[in-house]
Amino acid sequence: MRKLIAITALLAVIFGTALWAESPAEKAMALVKSGESWRERGDVDKAIADFTQALSADPTCIDAFINRAHAYFGKDDYDRAVADYSSAVAIDPTNAECYRFRGITWSWKDDYDRAIVDLTKAIELDPRFLKAYRNRASAWESKGNYDKAFADYDAAIGIDPADGEMLYKRGYIWYLRNEYDKAIADCTKAIEADPMTSVAYRNRGLAWKAKQEYDKAIADYDKAIQLDPRSPENYYNRAVARTWKDEFEQAVADYSAAIEINPVYMNAYHNRATASKILESYDGALVDYTWAIEIDPTDADVYHDRGIIWSIKKDWSRAITDYSRALALNPRLAEAMNRRGAAWSWKDNFDEAIADYTRAIEIDPELALAYQNRGLARFAKKEYDLAIADHTRAIGIDPTYAAAYVARGECHEKKGDLKMAVDDTTHALTIDPKNSPAQEQLERLKGNLGGG
Repeated sequence: MRKLIAITALLAVIFGTALWAESPAEKAMALVKSGESWRERGDVDKAIADFTQALSADPTCIDAFINRAHAYFGKDDYDRAVADYSSAVAIDPTNAECYRFRGITWSWKDDYDRAIVDLTKAIELDPRFLKAYRNRASAWESKGNYDKAFADYDAAIGIDPADGEMLYKRGYIWYLRNEYDKAIADCTKAIEADPMTSVAYRNRGLAWKAKQEYDKAIADYDKAIQLDPRSPENYYNRAVARTWKDEFEQAVADYSAAIEINPVYMNAYHNRATASKILESYDGALVDYTWAIEIDPTDADVYHDRGIIWSIKKDWSRAITDYSRALALNPRLAEAMNRRGAAWSWKDNFDEAIADYTRAIEIDPELALAYQNRGLARFAKKEYDLAIADHTRAIGIDPTYAAAYVARGECHEKKGDLKMAVDDTTHALTIDPKNSPAQEQLERLKGNLGGG
């Protein structure tokens, strides 16, 4: 025994400590554990240094590649993360988790096609890989392919029927498909699975709102806000529901709450402006429309709506400018074309007005107001027959259009056909007995008939 100890000691002297040194794989794993410890403590750079040393010790250490990739991902260094996940996949092509991680990273790089390829590979390797279905569904949704996203949510729910997140996400796609009852059913199941999920209440609220069940929608948004008071979407959606209930002051308050959380929430500015307009707070509406344009100068509807405020304020030149900007962005916006025509009319530029009304009619041949307005412009130019034709067309589209009967009656009066003028004006009053222009016109016509 003493001889064995002596031989061992002699070998140690001759060969140093090599006999007791760690193998490269063991050294690498020790460094991986050290790196994991640094990462848990929040020192990602030291973690990366340890993972890199681990790979120097053992270039085939898949755990070092995966953990360093995780660390790079946490630093938003997605290119290096992809490179490390790719090295891990090269070492073990059957590792479904590596494909999934790389797929997630591609998604963060907005490269959804590559993400889907990797996530599909992960699912091929493990057909019951719930997380991979979740991630692929999100990638499909980011591409706007809701049908394929729906199929993946469906598959995920088949694996875990109590997966609340998949249920409320599938519910949202039911909502997009106008299948509101199915949306409500899925979101209700999601809430049963996890009553603390704000998004499930919000998505169910969207479906209730679409069904015009505004009180139920508001109740769900109330709960969503209670669970997540820092979500601007929750306040925004409740504001929309309150708008449909004509609760404009409460809607303004909710839009304001959404804007306070997200100061660049363009739709909240736009909708708050519209609610303010209904409340006749025109200066406030003007400010909000302008903010919305600052945030997104490519939205034709906002220019159009700000043009309406300028029209209300009788600033016809600015109104025309905004309608023109709207039309530059969307030449098919018939309402903007019609309103610009009205602004030209108020500036007594009837030729420009008629040109705009005509374009509006070309875009939307069923826009009765454009025919009516063109008829008024032609009346101003004393083109009474053309005006009568336009008012007649407006009436054909909307037989309850009292103002069109009044205007056509006035054209008949100018042509000397008092009987037809009386008939049209009388008919206008059968539609709207309190129509003061019709009352005044009928009184004048009867006076003229009596005098004749």
